[in-house]
Amino acid sequence: MRRRLVDEALEEAKILGIRNILALRGDPPREDEYRLDTENGQEEEEIMENNEEFVWAIDLVRYIRRMYGDFFCVGVAAYPEGHADESHPVDQNFEQDIPFLIQKVEAGAEFLLTQFFFDVHAYTRFERTLREHESGVFRNIPIIPGLLPIQNYQILK
Repeated sequence: MRRRLVDEALEEAKILGIRNILALRGDPPREDEYRLDTENGQEEEEIMENNEEFVWAIDLVRYIRRMYGDFFCVGVAAYPEGHADESHPVDQNFEQDIPFLIQKVEAGAEFLLTQFFFDVHAYTRFERTLREHESGVFRNIPIIPGLLPIQNYQILK
């Protein structure tokens, strides 16, 4: 994501009075959506260098804090059943994600929004583990469960 687009989105949010921002890494934008034409005399390589600042969600959290201080309430994603990035579901373990969550909270994240889940026991185990974590950073932070309503029987198959 281009820094200019992030800056524009944050400025517009501020102007509109939006105070809550969910800082996600997300999938990289498709090139045809955000063309890398030269802008204001910048070469494509310079534009790409600006993109490298937002490789991970923590980079966005740090940037928002550096540029806007405490104006925004910044949240980050959490995964009650483990992060599925390039791993087989059998290998997913939320405890592997805890060091990254600690870093995001220490960088300025003020709430966690979980990925959708169907297993409430996985969520309660996740929340309990975070609340009791030795770092103490999760003791009072809001953890918002991401729920996906079941819209039809086919989704359960």
